[in-house]
Amino acid sequence: MWTQAELTSQLCALGIRHGDSLLVISSLRSLGEIGCGASGVLSALLEAVGPGGNLLFPAFTLSNVIAPPEIGAEMSFADERLASALMTTFEAELTPVDTHLVGILPEIARRHPDAHRSRHPLYSFVALGDDAEFFVRSAPHHYPFGSESPLAKLFQKDGSVILLGTDYSTNIALHLAEIWARVPYTRRSQTYRSSAQRTCEMIGAPGCRAGFARLEPLMANSRLQRNGTVAAAKCRLFAMRMAISLATAYLEGEPSGLLCRNPECQRCVAARKLCGSDNSQSNELQ
Repeated sequence: MWTQAELTSQLCALGIRHGDSLLVISSLRSLGEIGCGASGVLSALLEAVGPGGNLLFPAFTLSNVIAPPEIGAEMSFADERLASALMTTFEAELTPVDTHLVGILPEIARRHPDAHRSRHPLYSFVALGDDAEFFVRSAPHHYPFGSESPLAKLFQKDGSVILLGTDYSTNIALHLAEIWARVPYTRRSQTYRSSAQRTCEMIGAPGCRAGFARLEPLMANSRLQRNGTVAAAKCRLFAMRMAISLATAYLEGEPSGLLCRNPECQRCVAARKLCGSDNSQSNELQ
């Protein structure tokens, strides 16, 4: 079993330094047997960034989302009743993180006594550290991964991203590049229930991330990424500015370049049409 001290040492060996601001995208299961538990993993991350450092976690809650037309058929009356029964009102201090989406570690971070959480009803973030309030305050409702988002603030702070036991298909940071490249599909809306009687619309809904994996070879070949192991998990660490600048430049030349090639993925099929391209093989990273 891995101890907290061993995890801290491995995180530092990967390249994390005191004072760093770090977006953590994680799969706790991939770490294997951890003697210190999930709270020990969080403590190891806090020790790695040290005094003056910050941790940022995705803390999404998508239980109230109503699928857009291109994703699924309209709800039946029975579906509407079920959705209303399952609907919860978002409260930043109380609503649990959807751990099926982002793993258990963000929920452990949310419960930390020093945690700050942004107030987006679907795409909130949790932050810990000296600048935690800066990362999560005034998070925008529309374009939750755009220029005023916690992701953009991490870019501003010259922060880094660690994929802790996950791959690029979980790399939510690249949604910022999609918005800054002004790819057409980022302007799509998403409808959700804000109460049993009311629905709201959010512009700038993120799409499929399966195609994000095609950016990794370019990151690795350009030596913009450090690879290592923490416990039993393979990890990637990279600077936010480098990754977003590279992805934005690529998408400006090929707006459909990071969409997945799965013909059954209705999100990417619809997004590719918005980009004026029905060819899933067009000029994409290989």
